[in-house]
Amino acid sequence: MSAAATIRAYVPLTHQQLAAAWPQIDSALGFAPDSAGRAQHGEALEEAEWIAMVTAAEVITEEAAAQRCARVVLACDLPSGLQVRPVAAGVDAFGPTPLDPSWVVSAHIDAPDVVATLPDDTDGAADALQDSALLWFDVSEIAELVEAFDQQ
Repeated sequence: MSAAATIRAYVPLTHQQLAAAWPQIDSALGFAPDSAGRAQHGEALEEAEWIAMVTAAEVITEEAAAQRCARVVLACDLPSGLQVRPVAAGVDAFGPTPLDPSWVVSAHIDAPDVVATLPDDTDGAADALQDSALLWFDVSEIAELVEAFDQQ
């Protein structure tokens, strides 16, 4: 797939969802900068992509808090022909679509020490996750991450 035919989007999952489905994710919804954001360059584009990634992380926060597990945001190059709709200021949702693992570029995951110390109440756990920085992992590390999740 050529770069011109793709849109960098951020797909939110819980680590339990990733562990259960990888590499066969049947229904992925990606969050990306809207067309104005995607038309930017340099730091403006980076900021638009950051907002899309944060939006993806926020979408999965309550579910991850309820499951007492990490949020996972997969950075993906999705095909540009997917269904699209606005979801927040400057952010569009693409899909849902089956996720081809070759589209995944990297994974961004809550720090294990944050997840290990999540409070028992869901609201407190959600607050802790929202305050957590997502750690970057290369796509080549996803299988190892899934194996580590299975051992928890």
